[in-house]
Amino acid sequence: MLGDRLDQFRWHFGTIPFFVFDNAPGYKRPPQPSIMHKPVNVCIAISGGGTRSAVFAAGAMEQLAYLPRPEAHSVLERAQVISGVSAGSMAAAYYALYKPPKFRNAQEKEAFFRQFKSHMTVDFWMRGWAHYLSHPWEGVLKYYTRYRFAQTLANTFDEHLFLGQTFADLSRRETAGEAPVTLINGTVLDTGERFVFTNLEVAKNFSVKPELFQGDPILGILATAMTSPSYRALGFDGINSDISSFRIASAVAASCAFPVLPGPLTIRNYATGGYVHIADGGVSDNSGVDSLVQLFMARAERENSRLVVIALDASAPLVPKRLKDPNGYVGSAKYAENANFIQGSRSQTLAFLMYNATPRIRVVRLPLWESPHAQTLDPMPQLYISEMDWYRVLCAAEEVVKAHRSEIIEAVFGE
Repeated sequence: MLGDRLDQFRWHFGTIPFFVFDNAPGYKRPPQPSIMHKPVNVCIAISGGGTRSAVFAAGAMEQLAYLPRPEAHSVLERAQVISGVSAGSMAAAYYALYKPPKFRNAQEKEAFFRQFKSHMTVDFWMRGWAHYLSHPWEGVLKYYTRYRFAQTLANTFDEHLFLGQTFADLSRRETAGEAPVTLINGTVLDTGERFVFTNLEVAKNFSVKPELFQGDPILGILATAMTSPSYRALGFDGINSDISSFRIASAVAASCAFPVLPGPLTIRNYATGGYVHIADGGVSDNSGVDSLVQLFMARAERENSRLVVIALDASAPLVPKRLKDPNGYVGSAKYAENANFIQGSRSQTLAFLMYNATPRIRVVRLPLWESPHAQTLDPMPQLYISEMDWYRVLCAAEEVVKAHRSEIIEAVFGE
């Protein structure tokens, strides 16, 4: 692309660019909150699946905020870490940034979740196009710099949800105990690594040592797998960049960025003098669970400590789509998407079986699609949702949490 060539010229000859979306140089380690230090470590994982996933997460988290009983510390309030993928990262970031430091009463809890569920319905598809059309210079930047459409999506997220907040703002809430540690997952399309936007130092907190798990054959296999390049996690420390000034909206946009459209988010890799191109986290793991398991295995301080992951799964089932063609032909891009879905689904199924095969890890999966209310939904993920589908998804969230209530309480409280 011409923009890439022009920017390469700038790098070689030290010229001043017309516009380049650069992250700040020099990694500065944020304060590191204490995590994974309890006998039972509760975490929330939010899958991809378009705006439907964000709405499902808001509804399910509201139900978890009342388990096991309204007057006790709920399952949700016990969550140390929240991990989001694709549109699920939008819900994860919103909860971490805007939840009250403590839910002091039922009225405050009800008011927050009413706002949470409402804000997840913003039509980012149309608003993104409206932003792009009202800022025509961004189209020029697309062709003459390393600017990408993902930045337009980030600007739209910023305008309507995150209001310029950065990881420094998030860090203040995390270290004060006002919000869970937040992981926003993307995929580096250059290398296949998982990119984790987080205030945690990724190299230290996601490096697993297999020799520590020789006593448990399942954990030993998982630990060995997590040392492979396909499981490697990369963060701002790995690219020698300062995350504190990086916008939350840009991280969420990168996690949501489908590789074709809007395409990956481009940020500078100061460790190598190049760039990394970060796209949809669902390419590497659409559940958000892998990051939590890897973090637990790298950080677990007690030999008998346990990890409980409540996995809010709104990933759509794969269904045939004929588009008026009797042979079912839907185009090469759609078949590529289906191939990615099939591979990811098989890998996720195997991973969940492995995780639950050891007594130290429990993944409680709450699937949207097991609810009868979800059967009329369009399986195709979108960045918008109709009012009727919003209602159906919230009803489904309530049904699914109630159906798994005893499983959740047993996993978290051992009751």
